[in-house]
Amino acid sequence: AAVLSAKAANLQPEEVAGGLSSGRSAKSSPHNDDSSPLPPSDTTPGEVTTAPSSSGLTSTVAAEDDCVLLLEEAMRAAAECRLAAAIRAHEGAQARLRERPAGTAPALASDPLLGELSNRMARVRRIQEECRPHTEKGWKRFDVETCTFWRTWDSKTGALKLVMQWDAIGSMQQQIAALRDADVCEPQWNGECWSMTSQHAKGASLVRWLQKDPFTGRKTEVLMERTLCDCLDEERPCWVLLERSPDVAKLETFSGTYGPFEIGPVPDGFLRSVTSECGRVLEPLGEDKVRVTMVIEIALPSIIRWVVTDSLMVFAIKTSSKGIQQSWNKIIEGWDTSGFNERIQKEAEFYEPVRARVAAYLQERQNQS
Repeated sequence: AAVLSAKAANLQPEEVAGGLSSGRSAKSSPHNDDSSPLPPSDTTPGEVTTAPSSSGLTSTVAAEDDCVLLLEEAMRAAAECRLAAAIRAHEGAQARLRERPAGTAPALASDPLLGELSNRMARVRRIQEECRPHTEKGWKRFDVETCTFWRTWDSKTGALKLVMQWDAIGSMQQQIAALRDADVCEPQWNGECWSMTSQHAKGASLVRWLQKDPFTGRKTEVLMERTLCDCLDEERPCWVLLERSPDVAKLETFSGTYGPFEIGPVPDGFLRSVTSECGRVLEPLGEDKVRVTMVIEIALPSIIRWVVTDSLMVFAIKTSSKGIQQSWNKIIEGWDTSGFNERIQKEAEFYEPVRARVAAYLQERQNQS
């Protein structure tokens, strides 16, 4: 129970972004590509045409401009968390590049982010598939006061996989802000977590904080790489969050540059935690309510595996989820004085498109009802 409770307690502060409240299960459904539009065109996605020159030949200059415009659109869409739109624009740019002489590609074409887009989308699809009610063989459902969860054991590795679902108060923008700019929440933790920072670059964030293990008291540094994806145009309208420790060798002692981020040395007297990839699906139920479905995988020693019974699991999750719900509700209640509104205004280049897309989705859903 202590081990599982400790794992559940480690949901904070990354998991508290989305306070717990019991809610009905969401239906799983196939996932279509994000249809966030590219600049208006009569062509197919990713295709750009150019007007003939006076000689009747396609303008080389126009073709080069088209390529650059598509690359810029891909970068802009990725920064706005519209991965499918970014991939379409990048594919269009690649088609243009194949028409150009070797060695004439724009510098932007070699940006590492563009090569990472397909991998990010594959990770999003995996989280979407896992974050749903499970009725397959080996899964078992439990309903507690604050949430519903499903569990299964990996027969090969012995790992415990949990899918938790709850309805949280607050808007979609508040959920996104609390995940992306988690450092603003630091005063709400009353000293439980400190030295929180958030770095942002190219549609991803690196969130860092210090904490004490709730059971051992061990001082721990947590680094969490977070990537958000807008999937509101899909059959299951949602935002998807990807979470993992930075993908770097010997993270426990690493310091230096990690992609666009900087990772400092581990503070004296602290241990750095390493977490396997997890994630969640955020579904807007209205202007002030979001359904959160989260998947986590916990590796347990075999000797511990056999003492973690379902009854102990229910007790651990029930206890920890109540604390998470209380912390989240506290954040929402004190939102206007928390500093989040000021941060959202400062980061308006990111948050304003988010607000507009969520508002458009909710208005469309209201019109259809």
